[in-house]
Amino acid sequence: MGLPALEFSDCYLDSPLFRERLKSHELELDKTNKFIKELIKDGKALIQAFK
Repeated sequence: MGLPALEFSDCYLDSPLFRERLKSHELELDKTNKFIKELIKDGKALIQAFK
Protein backbone atom coordinates (compact mmCIF):
# COMPACT_ATOMS: atom_id res chain seq x y z
CA MET A 1 0.00 0.00 0.00
CA GLY A 2 1.46 3.31 -1.05
CA LEU A 3 0.95 6.72 0.42
CA PRO A 4 -1.45 9.13 -1.26
CA ALA A 5 0.33 11.69 -3.37
CA LEU A 6 0.86 15.18 -2.00
CA GLU A 7 -0.24 17.87 -4.41
CA PHE A 8 1.58 21.18 -4.14
CA SER A 9 -1.59 23.08 -4.99
CA ASP A 10 -3.36 21.49 -1.99
CA CYS A 11 -0.99 23.17 0.44
CA TYR A 12 -2.63 26.52 -0.37
CA LEU A 13 -5.99 25.22 0.83
CA ASP A 14 -4.42 23.74 3.97
CA SER A 15 -7.34 21.37 4.35
CA PRO A 16 -7.61 18.75 7.09
CA LEU A 17 -7.20 16.07 4.41
CA PHE A 18 -3.93 17.65 3.24
CA ARG A 19 -2.66 17.83 6.83
CA GLU A 20 -3.59 14.17 7.36
CA ARG A 21 -1.74 13.13 4.22
CA LEU A 22 1.24 15.25 5.19
CA LYS A 23 1.33 13.65 8.64
CA SER A 24 1.26 10.16 7.11
CA HIS A 25 4.22 11.09 4.90
CA GLU A 26 6.11 12.47 7.90
CA LEU A 27 5.51 9.28 9.88
CA GLU A 28 6.67 7.12 6.97
CA LEU A 29 9.81 9.23 6.59
CA ASP A 30 10.53 8.83 10.31
CA LYS A 31 10.16 5.05 10.05
CA THR A 32 12.39 4.96 6.96
CA ASN A 33 15.00 7.11 8.67
CA LYS A 34 15.10 4.82 11.71
CA PHE A 35 15.37 1.76 9.46
CA ILE A 36 18.29 3.24 7.53
CA LYS A 37 20.10 4.17 10.75
CA GLU A 38 19.68 0.62 12.06
CA LEU A 39 20.86 -0.79 8.73
CA ILE A 40 24.00 1.35 8.87
CA LYS A 41 24.61 0.34 12.50
CA ASP A 42 24.20 -3.35 11.65
CA GLY A 43 26.44 -3.00 8.60
CA LYS A 44 29.19 -1.41 10.69
CA ALA A 45 28.87 -4.17 13.29
CA LEU A 46 29.13 -6.79 10.55
CA ILE A 47 32.25 -5.18 9.13
CA GLN A 48 33.80 -5.06 12.60
CA ALA A 49 32.99 -8.74 13.13
CA PHE A 50 34.94 -9.68 10.00
CA LYS A 51 38.07 -7.84 11.15
